[in-house]
Amino acid sequence: MRLPTALILLATSSVALAEIETIPTDETAFLETIPHVAPSKVVELLGEPEKTITIRDEDSGEEIGAIVYYRYLNTNSEGEYYKTTELDYLRGRLMMVVFSNTELETADDSATLFLGGECAATC
Repeated sequence: MRLPTALILLATSSVALAEIETIPTDETAFLETIPHVAPSKVVELLGEPEKTITIRDEDSGEEIGAIVYYRYLNTNSEGEYYKTTELDYLRGRLMMVVFSNTELETADDSATLFLGGECAATC
């Protein structure tokens, strides 16, 4: 009984993912929507991020994630913009969203972070 239920949920969630054509900017709706959007679709809908930090496995050099930053993308409940929105991806999955009122430093607009140890293989 669990398998048919899981297949139905998978099928309906795939349809829902395919139908996302816009990403809302207010923080609550953004947090409800963004986990269901593939990283490539996020770039398609929001444009290239202001800054990207690539995360690589220290041993293999394989890209395992990214931290991307957008400026003035999201609004709080009063309609005021956050200065920075950070999206943290690991193995294609959104792991964390950070709204910040700190200006993004862009002296190095792209960088690489090497992740070693057990997490690189199991995250």
